[in-house]
Amino acid sequence: VPSYLQIVDVRSSSEFQRGHLKEAVNIDARKLSPGDFLEKLPKDKTIILSCDLGHESKKAYEKLVKADADVSNIRYFYARVQILPSGKYIIREKT
Repeated sequence: VPSYLQIVDVRSSSEFQRGHLKEAVNIDARKLSPGDFLEKLPKDKTIILSCDLGHESKKAYEKLVKADADVSNIRYFYARVQILPSGKYIIREKT
């Protein structure tokens, strides 16, 4: 992952522990208000929100948009992310 990017897994800590993208940090967006969630995100990087099916990352992004947060440096995976036992992963585009 390039140094200017930060992958943020928005699932619960137990879901995160079952498997996550390498170098991702865990911030459970469901438990936080939009302001608290935004406060926890790094300010000096482009943020990629991630989860395993794409729904939670999209919801987290939409939560920020609805709160009129500046999302100019925030993106999200709307994709199925499968973490393999080997630690490798497969990302499939949602259609």
